[in-house]
Amino acid sequence: MTNDEFQRWFAHHRTCYPRIDAWLGRLKGEYDSKAVLRNWYKALQDVDLEDAMTATDAMFRGDFAEPREWDQHPSTIRKSAKGFAANRRTTTFESKPRFINGEPVYHCRDCLDQGLLTVWHPQSIKAMRDGTFGGTFTEYTCAVRCTCDAANKYRWIPHVFDDRKMVPSAYRPSDEDRQALADFVNAVPAVQAWNPADFNQDEGF
Repeated sequence: MTNDEFQRWFAHHRTCYPRIDAWLGRLKGEYDSKAVLRNWYKALQDVDLEDAMTATDAMFRGDFAEPREWDQHPSTIRKSAKGFAANRRTTTFESKPRFINGEPVYHCRDCLDQGLLTVWHPQSIKAMRDGTFGGTFTEYTCAVRCTCDAANKYRWIPHVFDDRKMVPSAYRPSDEDRQALADFVNAVPAVQAWNPADFNQDEGF
């Protein structure tokens, strides 16, 4: 995770836990809050941004217990994010494609037998609809479960891919991904699309 990516993660994390700002404010005079955040970045430096985002979302949903103290958030997120990375490596190992005539063949064309898909976050869908997309902290992606059997190991993730509500994207979106999001917003009414309220529901879809 680069420093810029850490800033993106922290912006997302603080929207889930806005009281962090008050806690950082109380540190002034006793500790340097910027130095505290630098240490948070050091703790998460070897973590992938997408994994950290997913860990924040999972903790916010209550998939695992929140730490009692704010300064324990980085280590908790790191532990969860490392678990996501380990699961991804295992899935990749177990899901090696078959080859026919030198071409890879997958059971699932959506996730390529990985069990997870990267999609545009509902905040980004909303930003595109509101005309604020492209501004600071508006380009978010997140992971959702596929509908195929490869996703069985991720049953604890409540959100399941639904192409009527969600828009696939690369982890680092390309111009084509951004255009696909714009086309989706133009074609699908707001009430039918994935929205932030849906994202916070534990039961998924």
